[in-house]
Amino acid sequence: MKLAVLAAVALLPVIFFSCSRPKPEPLVYTGYLPGSPMVRIALARRSESVTVGAEADFELRGGRSSRLVDSGGRLGDVKISARDRELLMDGNGTGVRELKLTTMEDGTLRVDGVKYRGELLIYVDGNDGVTVVETVDLESYLAGVLGKEVFLTWPKDALEAQAVAARTYALYRIKIRQPGAPYDMAAGYQYSQEYGGVDAERPISREIMEDTRGVILTYQGRLFPAYYHSVCGGHTRSVEVVFGEREIMPLSGVPCDFCSRAKGYRWDARVPASEIGDDMARAGLDVGEVRDVRVSDGDGFWLIVEGSDRSRRMRAQDFRLVVGSKNVKSPEFEVRRAGYEFLFTGKGFGHGVGMCQWGAERMASKGYSSTEILKYYYPGAEVVRVY
Repeated sequence: MKLAVLAAVALLPVIFFSCSRPKPEPLVYTGYLPGSPMVRIALARRSESVTVGAEADFELRGGRSSRLVDSGGRLGDVKISARDRELLMDGNGTGVRELKLTTMEDGTLRVDGVKYRGELLIYVDGNDGVTVVETVDLESYLAGVLGKEVFLTWPKDALEAQAVAARTYALYRIKIRQPGAPYDMAAGYQYSQEYGGVDAERPISREIMEDTRGVILTYQGRLFPAYYHSVCGGHTRSVEVVFGEREIMPLSGVPCDFCSRAKGYRWDARVPASEIGDDMARAGLDVGEVRDVRVSDGDGFWLIVEGSDRSRRMRAQDFRLVVGSKNVKSPEFEVRRAGYEFLFTGKGFGHGVGMCQWGAERMASKGYSSTEILKYYYPGAEVVRVY
């Protein structure tokens, strides 16, 4: 592993000790975390129904009393739905609003056919919705993230950089969660990471997790959200401009020529005005019939959406998520009307903040180490091991 791990941070009172290793890691930093923390991932949110199962000896318990609902050597697929704030199993009432499914030892669980580790909390969300939350250790979670976020055939240093960024981001989300929040992140949703559970794990992803175990990024001794994206289009973007968050040096944006060969470096799209209007209405941002979409004067990352009923000023990133990132691939674009459509021409794929994944791949191919990649895309950040 080529990560140059530093220890000069003050997250909590800690103990430092020297570690004689042949790799460029002169100090190991201990005391912040005793080991890989647990993380809670929403695998389904307010779904009409989900199918769950277990690959090994299991227990299914329900309600605040944790009464035993079912147990055995293996749980075949069971359809979980909700009615009148009660969970149903294959259409039969359970008398409880929540169920906890666990396996003995290290067996795997299934949700809608995908395998996961840890334990599942299944509960009524709203009146008739079902939410499923997996609780799993962070390193196992990240092993299921890596292959969903990048290609596992990439150079090892690119994979290491991705693992460190993903670990940092996940720890940050755990840190800022509100008291009483039912989960830390939701698989595949906005501000969360792509996650495929055990099915997305491969030997190389587990190797990368082991090699980078406990390694994160800090800035001035603090965690920060280590955002990343697919293709920056020539320059990564300021977190303040894209998301409206306070800018710090690691998220201020850097020039990048490494992704110029990547798909999405430049793009164009035609989107019907009627489709934009429908998308806006579904998002609760109805403007009526869309008459114009234009970049706000003086700020290319804000838009004016003018409709027959009203106009709205919104961030380009928010607009992109409303109309679909497959149409509008990044928040940096120009737009003009062309008949019944709007023609978008833009740069990059993704929000553009933090590490450019295809840029990292190219840097690793050119011989840059994972530490060099991380310090380039997150200027001023330190690479540290916290467990």
